[in-house]
Amino acid sequence: MEREHISAESLATKFDQMVGEADIVNVDDLRIDEYKVFTGPADEDDEEFEIHREAVPDELQPFIAKVMRVARLREVRVVKGFTRINPPSDPDGALVAPISNGTLDWLPAIEVRGEGIFLQLNMEALRQWEVQPEVLERVQLAARSWQAEWKKRNGDEPLPYEVTPRLLMVHALSHALIRQLTLECGYSTASLRERLYVSEGPEGMAGILIYTATSDSDGTLGGLQRRAGPDLLGPTVTGAIRSAQWCSSDPLCLSGETGAPDSHSVAACHSCMLVPETSCEYHNRFLDRALLTGFDDGVSVGYFESLLS
Repeated sequence: MEREHISAESLATKFDQMVGEADIVNVDDLRIDEYKVFTGPADEDDEEFEIHREAVPDELQPFIAKVMRVARLREVRVVKGFTRINPPSDPDGALVAPISNGTLDWLPAIEVRGEGIFLQLNMEALRQWEVQPEVLERVQLAARSWQAEWKKRNGDEPLPYEVTPRLLMVHALSHALIRQLTLECGYSTASLRERLYVSEGPEGMAGILIYTATSDSDGTLGGLQRRAGPDLLGPTVTGAIRSAQWCSSDPLCLSGETGAPDSHSVAACHSCMLVPETSCEYHNRFLDRALLTGFDDGVSVGYFESLLS
């Protein structure tokens, strides 16, 4: 308790809250409960999952609220079906082909272990940034593209999620960090993965877990979690943002001219933002590096723009 600066009363209150929440776990969206664990006041340490809170570097405090060093984690990947070409709107719908001709009472799965870094953005700064007219206008191209594709494939069914400044910026930050960490911690880009915690509203989420989890020893070397330390995280995040500021395809990339029509991205291409699709939850879609860095026409749309100056 001394290390986390938590009083005995606060710890008891948190424990009672966790006991009450154990009975109402949302199995339809495990991210909500995962996010609560990562953003909670205390460390977690058991045989399968270990996280420790780290100090946020001074230069990042206006942008990032919490840093967790994920020393140990376990991931179970289960194959329940497959599709071709287009992802289905309903994971349990008819477009998902079963993996067997008959009904099975088991599914093939693999259990992997690894490590990572979790970042929670400063929610107050994020809310002030994402309502700026210039920022909202910036995402309209991606939002319209996403709505048109969804309607073409799914008719009048409601969108599963909206394209918002928060989604595009947080996702772009995740890709920038993956590319930077590849240079600094020795892992290949394909061995790093992202897990995004993004939702809108007063109780919304804004967090990123960058992790590696493999069936061999690569997931236990410790090089990734070490970058969560305050002496290393500051240069890592700053380097990622600076690298995203320039692209060899600019100015075409920055204006959205080089992106694939169905990527629903604005400023993103292979030279600056894209990562192996096995590392990305959205298959290299919904990205805009300008929402990280801004651009040089006097319009301030970058969340981390003041960090660069």
